[in-house]
Amino acid sequence: MKNYKELILFTLSILFNVKMFSQNVSCNKTVHGKFTHIHMNCTKDILVTSLPKDSNGTIIRGVITTTGTIIIKPGNTFVRILANGAKSKGSNIQTHTTKIGSNGNVGGKASFKKKVKLVKNINVYPNKIKDFLNIRADATKIISYQLYDFLGKNIKKENLKYTNKVTVPVSEIKKGIYLLKIQLANGTQQIKKIIKN
Repeated sequence: MKNYKELILFTLSILFNVKMFSQNVSCNKTVHGKFTHIHMNCTKDILVTSLPKDSNGTIIRGVITTTGTIIIKPGNTFVRILANGAKSKGSNIQTHTTKIGSNGNVGGKASFKKKVKLVKNINVYPNKIKDFLNIRADATKIISYQLYDFLGKNIKKENLKYTNKVTVPVSEIKKGIYLLKIQLANGTQQIKKIIKN
């Protein structure tokens, strides 16, 4: 009988701590900013985005569930959904499972008032980079690029003078996987995965 009482007290303690430290967000509000322990359970659509005042983007650790649609729209910076309880110790990253639950849809519909022509012939080479990265656009001009690490931190960026080709020195960045965001003169952007050896 003593074990049951200890178990009940332990469970109540956990529930109390989760309630004390979780951040409740209204279901009819846009989710943005930093949330270390978020708990949302909605029946309507949820929009997760970032605003200009969210300088490091929107960072969410916790549980988001809905019977509607979860719309993830990066906005001004990034949206990062991290595993609940994920921590890094030195160079060892602990792995956890992140769940985004929905009985409806995860994603959303893009709404464009005008048709956007996709540019398919953007070449980024070599894909396993060492010292230099080349970006080439045949049908349009490149106006800027930004290089991000896997945590969403901006590593390198440059505004260009409308060019078809740019060579980016990358010898100083560490080995790993990066995302390259390329802004084009026709108003479109492309994101490419880059591997640094």
